[in-house]
Amino acid sequence: MAEIPAGTAVLRQFNTSLVLAAVRQARRPLRISEIISVTRLTRPTVAQAIEELKSGGLVVESTDSPDGVRQGRPAAVFELRPGVDPVLGIDVGPHAVKARVSDLGGNTLAASARAVSGPHDAVAVLAGVRRVIDTCLRDANLDSAQIAEVVVGSPGVVDPVAGRLRLAPSMRGWETFNITSHLEKEFRCRVHLENDANLAAVAAASRLPGRTIIAIQWGARLGAGIVINGTLHRGKDNAAGELGLISFNDADNLAFDRDGSGPLEAQIGSTGVINLARDEFAGVPTTRLRPDREPTAMDVFSAAADGDERAVAVLDHATRILARALSPVILALNPDALVISGGIAHAGDVLLQHLRRHLQARTYWVPELELSEYAEHTVVIGSVELARQHTWDRRLAAAKQKLELSEYPERTAANGSADLAW
Repeated sequence: MAEIPAGTAVLRQFNTSLVLAAVRQARRPLRISEIISVTRLTRPTVAQAIEELKSGGLVVESTDSPDGVRQGRPAAVFELRPGVDPVLGIDVGPHAVKARVSDLGGNTLAASARAVSGPHDAVAVLAGVRRVIDTCLRDANLDSAQIAEVVVGSPGVVDPVAGRLRLAPSMRGWETFNITSHLEKEFRCRVHLENDANLAAVAAASRLPGRTIIAIQWGARLGAGIVINGTLHRGKDNAAGELGLISFNDADNLAFDRDGSGPLEAQIGSTGVINLARDEFAGVPTTRLRPDREPTAMDVFSAAADGDERAVAVLDHATRILARALSPVILALNPDALVISGGIAHAGDVLLQHLRRHLQARTYWVPELELSEYAEHTVVIGSVELARQHTWDRRLAAAKQKLELSEYPERTAANGSADLAW
């Protein structure tokens, strides 16, 4: 900043970007004095930036007042304009698809979920994707041209360059279908494909910035997203975190079940949990799991949360197996936190109690253990969060380019107007 002459368009736009970042990152509307405190800019500079952002349609004066305002006329407070830069997040799974539309400020505009019926193949999954997208756009009163970015989460190993999956054993034929190319025909924006467990890690990292996190996506399948010092770790060929493929049998080669589950997924994924429950509850009447009908994984989780002894025993067995798989990773990475998401998060604190006990027996230290507050919606939340990050980064890149043009008038003239409005 010391090299930028005071009062130039460059400095003005730089200050405006600081104010916009402060407003975006706040969890509530901010007063001018609070923006000054965050940015360390002068009151006239902040006031000028706010006026520019209001004129550009990015910031509005909020009707909400922060806590603790003095009596009398409340100070004006400012926030991102609701609905600005809407993004679409999609969670694609073999049993269900979910979608959510959010604006740049993180406000949810619409959400939809739908079970995938029939064979779990690309045709059935794509039909479900189409329905949840249509529902979200209708409920948000948007059309596809208004969406700033789309992020799709899917199980499997992602090829980020081609925008498709290299391996997706749990959804037959899905790796041969280019979902990004398909959606880009409808949306006039970038469509980004990402591994579902990585998106669970993005959701966790948004709450725990700058930390090292292992995010376990535990539902129909089992995967891990790894964030190291705030940065998503993808590994070689973007294949890091395929926890479900771990096998404890030295005599076995890597193989998948009929439904595409890896060895560890087959043991403690939702189908594995159901199988454990079936054995544990065979012929035993219980209050929550009746022997006369097939239990679901959610039945087991809910019963365990309510203290059903046999459901707790199933959960204890599953967490013991997970701890065996996780302990080498924890010893190697020494993460700050381990966050559990997916349907199993409904088991509640009893899950963490048993997992902590098994990890204590296998590691020198146990990271902070948390259940994702989003449970089975964590992946779609992560997809929206990543789409918001990408959209924000593009805005900043565009502003930087305008700053560079303003430093070189001949470039500005060649590229049109020197207007630096957001």
